[in-house]
Amino acid sequence: MPAFDLFVAVRTQWRVGMAGPSGLDYAGVRACMDLLGTPEGERPRLFADLQVMEAAALEHFRSN
Repeated sequence: MPAFDLFVAVRTQWRVGMAGPSGLDYAGVRACMDLLGTPEGERPRLFADLQVMEAAALEHFRSN
């Protein structure tokens, strides 16, 4: 659930170009983790989980 909460929190941090979304702005993700007070020890796992959701979202965006 923490990764989903982070995914929702960074929902406005997509990098978007002419071809549509290309991925999350990782600087924005880091800033969000800072603001949320995410402990350093949890960040690698949380970031990996977020990347799984990011990839699934990008696949969904490209299929529609």
